[in-house]
Amino acid sequence: MEEIYSLKPKSIFDVVDKEFFIERNDVNGPSNGHDYMHCGDYYELYYAISKFYQPESILEIGVRYGYSLYSLVKGSDKVNFVLGYDIDEYDEGSLAVAEKNLKEFLSDDIEIIMQNENTQHIEELDGFVDMIHIDGDHSYDGKVHDLEITKQKCKVLIIDDYEHIKEVKMATDEFIRKNKSVIKNHYLLKSFRGTYIIEY
Repeated sequence: MEEIYSLKPKSIFDVVDKEFFIERNDVNGPSNGHDYMHCGDYYELYYAISKFYQPESILEIGVRYGYSLYSLVKGSDKVNFVLGYDIDEYDEGSLAVAEKNLKEFLSDDIEIIMQNENTQHIEELDGFVDMIHIDGDHSYDGKVHDLEITKQKCKVLIIDDYEHIKEVKMATDEFIRKNKSVIKNHYLLKSFRGTYIIEY
């Protein structure tokens, strides 16, 4: 864990193109991502996690404008495939913006696929990726579902809001308890809202 913290930049804007973060100037805006940008302990940690694990492929559930996904991709020197799922429920058109900006700000060598699809309606994920970030449905049942469909579908699983939303913590703890036999390692990273890591 200490090595991951040591890879965290002071500000995410020190290591990425700040123009990607379209809400970056709204410091006092509602909690839609604005405050995350200026706390120094959120997107910076995603960058550090990816810097540590160096994934070649990344899947994100709950993309919104793609800030976390962009931070993860920029952290790795090896990414060549990016997949995102979201439903634009709260920010209409945000997924299209994320796709446009990811393609504009990332290398042409990276395959980028954004799907306007609710993972709660997916029974099983196709294929395998190195890293998955779950930041979609934050209800207990919704989180359990996303944890189940991503089980053993990656090397590293990142779960957002572990210390901020009790349903997320409950679902994660229960999932870990039930799946100890297939989980190699798991740990909490202290961050803006608590980031939990599961290694398969």
